[in-house]
Amino acid sequence: MSVGAVIAIVAGAVAVAGLVVSALTYWITQRRVRPIVICHEQQERHLEWEHPGPDSPAFWAASVFLTNESASSAFNVRFGVDMSGNHIPWKHDPEDKDPSRVNVLRPNERHPDDDAVLDVRIDDRMLWDLGGSSDGGADEGRKYWAYYQGPAGDWWFTSNPYTRSGDLQIRRVRSRRFGPISRGNRRLVKSIERGAQLRSQSIREANDLVDEARARREAEKKQPPGDGSDSSDSQPETNA
Repeated sequence: MSVGAVIAIVAGAVAVAGLVVSALTYWITQRRVRPIVICHEQQERHLEWEHPGPDSPAFWAASVFLTNESASSAFNVRFGVDMSGNHIPWKHDPEDKDPSRVNVLRPNERHPDDDAVLDVRIDDRMLWDLGGSSDGGADEGRKYWAYYQGPAGDWWFTSNPYTRSGDLQIRRVRSRRFGPISRGNRRLVKSIERGAQLRSQSIREANDLVDEARARREAEKKQPPGDGSDSSDSQPETNA
């Protein structure tokens, strides 16, 4: 083998080794700069009111806050509560069509500051679909999720169970294909539609029962006096 061939082989090996080292360095750097955003439960699902006063409409909500448990900033943070696979997002305004975002969550930052919280509104119609609005059955297994972007442009997802024994999940989301965000949250939409039908059916059935009870009371009021009395009172006495 000629000296030139040996030099070419050595040069190729050095180039390959350089690429491996570069890839390893990039991987280590990415792990080091990976932000870890966690959505925490401050208060489980409860009733809130739009404004003070007896006529204020009520709504279901879960109170949460965010923390960044890393040395790297997170961007475009969206978050909410997961109930039976339905990812309910936080919205700055409940009338907004799409989930709202926190632009930047800096290292070791809490959002909101101090002891403040954010309310994630929970649609009552979805609770009808899950089989419970006031008995708590829909709350079992709930998780609090966050979906956000790292400094390198990669997207991440965390899921934080409400139980102390549950494990925090952290995973990278490839190609920004987090269904509740990129696909219109179709599962939640379908659940709300089914719940709306169930609620309407239950209201109709309750109204029917009320109408039947009202009709019976009206019929009893129209009965003539003495009608419906005990038959034994109306029979003549007989001597033994």
